[in-house]
Amino acid sequence: MPLRRLAVAGFAAVTAITSLVGPSTAHAAPTPPLPEAVPQSSLDQVSAWIAKQWKTNPQSFSSSLLPESIVALKSTGKEPAVLAQMDKKFATIAGDYAKESTGRAAKGILAVQALGKDPKNYGGANLLEIMLSEVRAHPGELDWYSLPYIVVAMINAGEPVPAATMKQLIGMVGKDGGFHPPYFDQVDPDTTGLTLLALHALRGRSGNQSCGVDAAITRATTWAKKAQQPNGSWTNYSPVNTTGMVAQGMLCLLYTSDAAD
Repeated sequence: MPLRRLAVAGFAAVTAITSLVGPSTAHAAPTPPLPEAVPQSSLDQVSAWIAKQWKTNPQSFSSSLLPESIVALKSTGKEPAVLAQMDKKFATIAGDYAKESTGRAAKGILAVQALGKDPKNYGGANLLEIMLSEVRAHPGELDWYSLPYIVVAMINAGEPVPAATMKQLIGMVGKDGGFHPPYFDQVDPDTTGLTLLALHALRGRSGNQSCGVDAAITRATTWAKKAQQPNGSWTNYSPVNTTGMVAQGMLCLLYTSDAAD
């Protein structure tokens, strides 16, 4: 699998790892069977492969690939020396990277949060403020594909999500429960899964069930159940990547707080 696909799949995993869902007040809820857990040996192979690519040619890790690679490698818990090198390199470019787009700022923030560092002061840049300045200026007109990352990054940072941004996120869930890219009838499973994850995070932190979050979660979950294949996967041009994306949203069903029921 190409390095970028591995990195993106890992990025989906860590959006759930970075304190989106807490099991302390959770109980299991009905959910369809998800793919079997990835064996530790497979995770070791993934981390070793990414580390090998870095050691062989670190220049091949572009500014857009680096934060995704950091998150993917962090999710395996392996190769701390390589991760430290990636961290050091990203710190030198993170500010410029975040200024390229709100979505990149959000991904940069998630990578920094995964590292356990402060996105308000990383490499001398305030990545959070770079992102928030755009959110404040265009709260309901953010890039569709980046919106789930933006919402997750805001929630992880303890920032309130504007009502217009919440409305836009809810609006990403169509009547059939899937996200349809503008001017396309076909559902984008990857973005649907990330949207479901962001909606769960939004519901868990805001406690606001009257704004349409619950209904959107129900529709998206219904779509995911219907689209899931007998082997537990979801199909798309890259089934491994797509299954990682959608499964994270579905796994949130296992962490529904009693207070939200």
